[in-house]
Amino acid sequence: MTLAFQLPILTFVAVGLFLRDVSGRRLANLLLYVAAPITLILMAVYFSTFDEATTAGNDGIAGLTQRLWLTWVLAWYAVLGWTAHRSTHR
Repeated sequence: MTLAFQLPILTFVAVGLFLRDVSGRRLANLLLYVAAPITLILMAVYFSTFDEATTAGNDGIAGLTQRLWLTWVLAWYAVLGWTAHRSTHR
């Protein structure tokens, strides 16, 4: 489970390094370098708010922070997909 949280951080950095030489992707490259630390912060917030006892009792905000993190990551995957789609149809 922890690997699933860490992979987007590594993926954003790896894709940013891959796109640094592509001329039309300079903005996406810069934003990916910004997205990686924000993803790390969101992951840390989730792990700091997660408590198994409160989650089992339907209390706490762990579900909210997890959904916030997941929405952030999926939004970035959508942005990368849209960027790739736009470049193939030019």
